Amino acid sequence: MKQSLTIAAGHVNRFFQSLIDWGVTEEQIFAVSNLKRDQLDNPDGRIPVEKYIKLGRMAPELTHLPEIGLILGQRAVFECIGIVFHLASNCNTVRESLIHVARYSNLANEVCKAGFEEGKEFAEWSMQYMNSKYLCIPLIEFEACQGLKILRSVLGEDFKPARIKFQHIPPDYVEKYHKVFKVPLLFEQEKCAIVFRKEYLDIPNPNPQPYVKELLTRHADTLQKEIERSKLFQDKVRKIVLMHLEAGSVNLEAIAKELNVSIRSIYRKLKSENTSYKELLNEVRKHLAQDYLREGSFSIDDISLKLGFSESSAFHRAFKRWFGTNPGKYRQQPD
Repeated sequence: MKQSLTIAAGHVNRFFQSLIDWGVTEEQIFAVSNLKRDQLDNPDGRIPVEKYIKLGRMAPELTHLPEIGLILGQRAVFECIGIVFHLASNCNTVRESLIHVARYSNLANEVCKAGFEEGKEFAEWSMQYMNSKYLCIPLIEFEACQGLKILRSVLGEDFKPARIKFQHIPPDYVEKYHKVFKVPLLFEQEKCAIVFRKEYLDIPNPNPQPYVKELLTRHADTLQKEIERSKLFQDKVRKIVLMHLEAGSVNLEAIAKELNVSIRSIYRKLKSENTSYKELLNEVRKHLAQDYLREGSFSIDDISLKLGFSESSAFHRAFKRWFGTNPGKYRQQPD
């Protein structure tokens, strides 16, 4: 499958530098992640998200600490966090900052959509991972700690959220979450989020600079357009399929609505790129099936549901067609 989903190099560099500061060597990091030094040097550069996730999943092994994401997230600094953070820090208020973070979340990480919601009593700053294949617990822990640290840099060290949500299941060391966050925690939620009272939204940022904000907004718009221009139409369709597959709601009507085109246009544009919707759907399902089976966290019936098959038998038939064996035997094969 064409790996078209990327993350900003500055985003990766923050976790990379945190590991280095902890004592992990560059050689160890490059060996387990396939990252290269020149990929990290340009904060606006793009890195395949799979490399970042691979590094995140290997971090507990590199440090011999399952909770390393929590530890590094509390220690990391913001200097190499990237354009979205710098743009948000030059907005006038917390509300304006979170609106901009949501607007440009694609620049930070294409598999994780930032969101901002404001209700009657509470506001929510969220990060939603488009598919469970991208749920990497050490990285989620890292980002949650960083998000709380960012809010406290503006709202004060005594800022306390109403609750924090996580998409993943509670880890074996969940008691460490309670020691770090000290607020009610919710797991297996639709998205990761920090929920807080909405009156905080009107608090001004410490030193907003309107001219800097204008320059950064222009640059962010340019980068956003470059990402879109670099993609084939099939990449956009593939991303939507990936986002909605687990919910079982992926279909051509939903894709057409999201892309603001007709179903006929989808057929025509995919044909011009020598593919079809059926081929793309099979391709995404095939590669997700491999990922889920290798990870080992889901039963075969669970994987069938995640891939949008109405019956487990249909998944078994498709898998046999893809790989010439059944899912159970495939799972037992060495990597």
